[in-house]
Amino acid sequence: MLPVASGHWSLLPPVILSDGRQALAVVVLVPARNKLFAMARHPSGTQELLVLDNPTSAQTVFHLASSTFTVGSGSWQHFPAPAGVTQVQGFACSQNGMVYVAADGRRYLIESPGGAWIALPVLPDQYWARTASGFEVRSLSADSGTVGPKGMMADARGNLYVNRQVNGTSTFYKYVPARSGRSGYYRMLPPVPQPGSAEGVAHDFGGYLYVRLAVEGGADSVLFADVDTPVRTLSYQALPSLPSAYGTVDAIGSVGAPETTLTRYRPIFVQ
Repeated sequence: MLPVASGHWSLLPPVILSDGRQALAVVVLVPARNKLFAMARHPSGTQELLVLDNPTSAQTVFHLASSTFTVGSGSWQHFPAPAGVTQVQGFACSQNGMVYVAADGRRYLIESPGGAWIALPVLPDQYWARTASGFEVRSLSADSGTVGPKGMMADARGNLYVNRQVNGTSTFYKYVPARSGRSGYYRMLPPVPQPGSAEGVAHDFGGYLYVRLAVEGGADSVLFADVDTPVRTLSYQALPSLPSAYGTVDAIGSVGAPETTLTRYRPIFVQ
């Protein structure tokens, strides 16, 4: 972990699972408010949700001038999954503390640790299918083809983005949580125009969704579109290509600004 403006790397406590064994790997690591959430993999292959409270106080810091360590306190704690869930397949967390999981073909939301899990509506079965003239909406029940989840992520405001891939083409859905007594809902986003597999997704504070598009046999590209203002959601645009000396695009990610008042804060990093 690299704390903001600290200028040094810090070591966090070892990721110990609820059965006392060390995690084989951390699949997802997401900060939210004063917590750090992780989806860790058991040696058996199953996955468990964990949470670390106040990671700043839990860090171990090496002081170069004195060649000494300041060892932090705290440990990872088991974060209970929804009742009846046997295997967590996906995980996303927003900066305002909303946690989502995907399990057994459903998605669940918990708005704060200690609260109750809420089962989200079933994802609509429509998807974007490529045609000779563009795209058309089809139903999975009529033409399923090869269907596979490609992950999900939550933006800073708690909206969830789900990436469903059918026959090599991704369809994105945005889930807007319930507000002011209304029920939450999914919105199908416009199709990604270029062929390729959407492998990475990021979102900024200006309402733009960024997609890393992997093209077989070619260079990856990064596209973006306004997904928070439906009247402006017309098409995707491409970011400038990286200079060849910098290599290829392997991942994209957004940098959050908790408690910010900026409405167009848009730092996006490409590796």
